[in-house]
Amino acid sequence: MGCAMSLEYPEVTDEVFNVHYHKYDHAQARRIFRFVMWVSIPLLYIDFSILGLGVSFYALAAARASVWAYAAWTLRSTGRSSEPTALDKHLYRWAILVLLVQLASNVLSPVNYLGHFLIDAWICMIASIVVPLKLSLLRPLVIAYFVASLALCLPKIFPSHSYQLTVVAVLLLSTYTGQALAAYILRFRRKLLS
Repeated sequence: MGCAMSLEYPEVTDEVFNVHYHKYDHAQARRIFRFVMWVSIPLLYIDFSILGLGVSFYALAAARASVWAYAAWTLRSTGRSSEPTALDKHLYRWAILVLLVQLASNVLSPVNYLGHFLIDAWICMIASIVVPLKLSLLRPLVIAYFVASLALCLPKIFPSHSYQLTVVAVLLLSTYTGQALAAYILRFRRKLLS
């Protein structure tokens, strides 16, 4: 008689899951902080090339500097290990700040500048996959960013309606893909523990 493979996996508690993956999630969060700190420099250059020197640019520069400073402070204060809830709180607040600064950059860009939609689609997909926050915290942030990006489609001047529909479709698909992959990765990680 052959051995049958079980298709049911015992449910892993959140506590066991968090304890097991805290070390990996902490390292991932530190990589994300560093990545965004470095990406802030080219984004600041893009802001300058679009806005030139002026109040809008200086406001965005101060906002990007605050993102950079909060990331540096969090990296220094959490060290190599920290309480999982403390890191989650800092990462969550910092993610909100990053998304708000990027939205401010998008709003301040000229109505005929559409390049930021590429960054928005990338953020909607990648944030769901790589940011090590609980889905219950991350999903509302990404959905809110997606809705705000869609709202930015209204005042922008597109070359054609088909271009506008393409941007909406790409934003929708990237958000959906990111959410689907995040849910799959979470299920896979839970199965590894069971």
